[in-house]
Amino acid sequence: MQLRSICRALLILDVGYCAVALVAPRLPGWKMFESAEHVQYTLRAGDGQSVDAYAWVPAAARDLDEMDVVGVARWLCAEHRLPMPLTFDGPHLHRVIEAPDCVDHAAP
Repeated sequence: MQLRSICRALLILDVGYCAVALVAPRLPGWKMFESAEHVQYTLRAGDGQSVDAYAWVPAAARDLDEMDVVGVARWLCAEHRLPMPLTFDGPHLHRVIEAPDCVDHAAP
C-alpha cells in the first residue's frame, strides 16, 4: 500500500514537471532537442560557392556532427554533381571530397 502511494506521487510529480518544462524555457525537457546548435562549418564547391548541408537533410536533423556533414557532402558529390572538389572545414576536421569516387581525405 505504501509503495503504491509513493509510485502514484512520483508519477504525479513527473507529469507536473513535464507540463511545466513545456512552457518554462530554462527547464530541461523535450524542447532542448529542438534547439540543438548547428555544427559551425564551411562547405565549398569547386567554384567557390558555399553549400549548406542542412538544406539537404530533413528539418528534424538538427544535431549533425562534423562526420555527418562530411557524409552529406559525399552524398552531394555522388548524387548532385556539384563542382568538384568539395572542401569541408569544421572546428576539428578538414576534409576534401573529390569526384568520381566521392571519397573524402584530409585537406592539405
